Amino acid sequence: MSVCECRMCSTLDPLTGRREGKVIPRSTRDSHRRDDKVHDAIERMEQVPGTWHQPQRRTDYMNREPSFQFNMAEREAQHKRITLIKNEVEWLSEFPLTSLTVPLLFKHTPELNGEYQFPSDADILRPNYGLHALQTRPRANAAFLHTENRYCEILTILQTEPQLGTEDVETTTSLVRNELERLSHEKALQWAQQRISTTSGPTLVNTGAFALYYTQYCLIFKKP
Repeated sequence: MSVCECRMCSTLDPLTGRREGKVIPRSTRDSHRRDDKVHDAIERMEQVPGTWHQPQRRTDYMNREPSFQFNMAEREAQHKRITLIKNEVEWLSEFPLTSLTVPLLFKHTPELNGEYQFPSDADILRPNYGLHALQTRPRANAAFLHTENRYCEILTILQTEPQLGTEDVETTTSLVRNELERLSHEKALQWAQQRISTTSGPTLVNTGAFALYYTQYCLIFKKP
């Protein structure tokens, strides 16, 4: 754990007049720092004429209304931000988060808590929530928890984006939701596998039974 002093986490102490950070996981703090750097870079670029777009013909540009010129600049700036987010989501989606040989460790025992129940549209936006939540300390869960948490953070960021008549925000929001659904299916496979593993001794990975679930999952969600 570490203290994050990003825009999202820091708050103003009315007594001291200073901004104080929030204690969060180190990986989350690093993600917030990247967001701040992107935000700062965009602000600097917006202050430099011609940074976001190629110069237009003088007559065409001068004939346009000031409000139209402002909206165009805002749309181009937003498109740049959304492109950066899309690149990050695609990058995160390439990393394996579960394994056939190293199972995820749930807070609740799968064998004692019935079949996996997929989260609702609202609950899927709450990272590591509910009956099927993972333990937060084991290393086997670290990559999964980090990615799930980051996707939820990105959706929060997208909700603050103004609607400027483009489909960028809606398309990217749908992309991130699909990734969260993919994570939920990966967790469902792990849950189902552990429900049919032996009840004595430590959790064993039944690779034969799990292979069937995993094959079905790959046919639906994995990229060719």
